[in-house]
Amino acid sequence: MVDAFQNSTRELWNLDGQTLILASGSARRKELLQNLGLSFEVEVAAVVEDHPKGLQPHEVAVYLAEKKSLAVGKGQSGRATLVLGADTVVILDEEVIGKPTTDTHAKKMLRALSGRSHDVVTGVSVVASGEIYSGYESTKVWFSPLTEKEIMALVESNDWEDKAGGYGIQSMASSVIPRIEGDYFNVVGLPLFRTRTLVCAAASRETPPPPFYPSELRKNLVEAFK
Repeated sequence: MVDAFQNSTRELWNLDGQTLILASGSARRKELLQNLGLSFEVEVAAVVEDHPKGLQPHEVAVYLAEKKSLAVGKGQSGRATLVLGADTVVILDEEVIGKPTTDTHAKKMLRALSGRSHDVVTGVSVVASGEIYSGYESTKVWFSPLTEKEIMALVESNDWEDKAGGYGIQSMASSVIPRIEGDYFNVVGLPLFRTRTLVCAAASRETPPPPFYPSELRKNLVEAFK
């Protein structure tokens, strides 16, 4: 029964004869793929998560996703692989909010998100045979007004660690989020519909989409990982 489910998933994702590699150490992304019955390898991309100045928030997410997939992809010479990279950013007032570094930083982020809406964007990139297939998903998230007591409870749970915006929608923070508009899995860290679309396109070696940010920056990024 398990084999039949996994085989069906591989067919749905067009993975016959090719190995999917997740270029991320995110436990949430790994769990989302495992829940689908997908067989894949994990190789964490050893990259500095910086980016050129002047990029729009969604361009930042795509750029970092490509950086991760290219970093892992360059070591796959001679193998039929699809290397999947992803990066999630939280956007408030048109500014990218990263991951908090301390509990004090996490409290500050949650106070900023309290009683407001913000956007969560995940860039997704698949590298196959030297070609790059990328896209992104955006979801709007509303937070209820938070009291200091509620902020303290969220922070003391340590749920803010390694999470953009300082919260995880799949855990305690779900009880203070009355509404979202868009892909739930995108907020968790991997928009599954967008990801499958890109994986299938890469597996079929379709014509890759054009870059989402200036082509000269893409060229420089590719050169850095040759």
